[in-house]
Amino acid sequence: MDSSAMELFLSKDNISKHREYTETLRCKHSVMEKSIPEIAGKTPLEIYRMSLKRSVKCEILPLLINYHSHLTFFDSFAKNDVRHPAIKRYFSSEDDFCYRALEYAKGIEYGFLYVYKDRRGNIKFASSGENNGMYLTTMPLLALDVCEHAYFADYGYRKEEYLKAAVARLDIAKLLSE
Repeated sequence: MDSSAMELFLSKDNISKHREYTETLRCKHSVMEKSIPEIAGKTPLEIYRMSLKRSVKCEILPLLINYHSHLTFFDSFAKNDVRHPAIKRYFSSEDDFCYRALEYAKGIEYGFLYVYKDRRGNIKFASSGENNGMYLTTMPLLALDVCEHAYFADYGYRKEEYLKAAVARLDIAKLLSE
């Protein structure tokens, strides 16, 4: 988990706390995989399908989704400010993408902003609080933690300042390479 791009908008201490939490989730995930071997190496989507067949219990999904969300969060940012003209296939400009992501994120009280491609290949936004079901059809390409614990140590009550800094660093190239 390279966090150098995150250091442009979060303190090393804050990133370290996120790493510790993600490591706790990884340990829980590992224990779960050992106790239910058939889920080892599976995505939440695959595990959801297994739960529909009743071969595994659906109660394990929230932990797995939280773990995968944090892994995606750590891998969602670019250190360099590189323009991506191909984003015009989906939005009028990179600024338009950032504006829409910011507006969507501002409406999320708790959880993650997910950026993913739908079945038709269109770039969409979803929030974990309202749409954990998104994980049951596709995996997010980018994730931004909008929970208070993600930014409060660095930004206090200035959530929008955190969101602006983080959204500006989202690695749009990941959306275009899929």
